[in-house]
Amino acid sequence: MCPKAKHLAAPAKEPGQGAGLWAEDTVRGEGLEHYAMSRSKEWYTPARYLQLIRALMGGIDLDPASCSVAQRTVQATRYFTADDNGLAHPWPGRVFLNPPYGRGVGGLSNQGCWSHRLIEQYEQGITTQAVLLVTAATSEKWFQPLWAYPVCFTDHRIAFVDAHGHKVRGNTKGAAFVYMGNEKERFAELFSAVGTPVFAAGLWAKQRVAVG
Repeated sequence: MCPKAKHLAAPAKEPGQGAGLWAEDTVRGEGLEHYAMSRSKEWYTPARYLQLIRALMGGIDLDPASCSVAQRTVQATRYFTADDNGLAHPWPGRVFLNPPYGRGVGGLSNQGCWSHRLIEQYEQGITTQAVLLVTAATSEKWFQPLWAYPVCFTDHRIAFVDAHGHKVRGNTKGAAFVYMGNEKERFAELFSAVGTPVFAAGLWAKQRVAVG
């Protein structure tokens, strides 16, 4: 379980992707530990994937873990930066989330905490649709709740880009796009262009019916 949002810093303590690549620039404020974003080592989600996301949801209302440079491509109506601490705010409407990676306060996984927050917002009806981009870390405990939703595992390593739009090297892990919403078939249709969409919960339900 993640601590309360107000005790969590938006960026990661260790390098990871998020809206960009977060570094361990530690600062102190009001007795809480915060992590500032390193402007020199940021990775951004390429336009190719964001085009699919906008085609699926019809637009992006909120990017809760972002920055102004990332928004050149994301083009969300509203976004939260590291200074805003997106975990402390509601996430209404259509959300795209590429959370900061690494470990946050208390050594907890940032991907886990931000994913948990997204699930919470969606299940409460605050978030109406969402696409989550995380590492395909299927053995991690934080990933397990994501099996309840359609997931597309990329058939390649994403070539993230820098602030100038150039591809950057260093991504050594596969990725997973997780969809929350009512357009499951549309998600599978669109994202089959970049990987293999699966819906474990749906498959399990069909198997139970077949067996029964």
